[in-house]
Amino acid sequence: MQRRYLTLDEAAGLLGWVGAGRGTRLLRVLRAKERRLGRPIAARLGGQGRGVRYRLTEGVLRRHCAELFIASQDELVAEVRRHLDAMEARIEATVDERTAPQFESMRRSVARLEAELGKLRQMIEARGYVRAA
Repeated sequence: MQRRYLTLDEAAGLLGWVGAGRGTRLLRVLRAKERRLGRPIAARLGGQGRGVRYRLTEGVLRRHCAELFIASQDELVAEVRRHLDAMEARIEATVDERTAPQFESMRRSVARLEAELGKLRQMIEARGYVRAA
């Protein structure tokens, strides 16, 4: 699998950051992390001053700055949960809509059968085949 090097702006977009200067914000976060770790995270590609370009891979970013992805993952989990809840509500509504007439029909049939069984029970008891309970 070939590594894909990202610019700071692309990496910030991967994290879900928006707005102008998102690459610069990521650079500040990376520099602070590099100071704490005592080792570089982003590869520096030539230039001086403002002409310096940085590149990094998603794997390096996930390995050294996993905490940056957590908010994105939490938001994703919440969004998926909302989507699944909406799907479940639509499914329940559809099932209720399609099965309600059948259940009503079955309820009427059961009521009719209970009435007929009641008549048969009275007839059997009247003829003396079984004692009344």
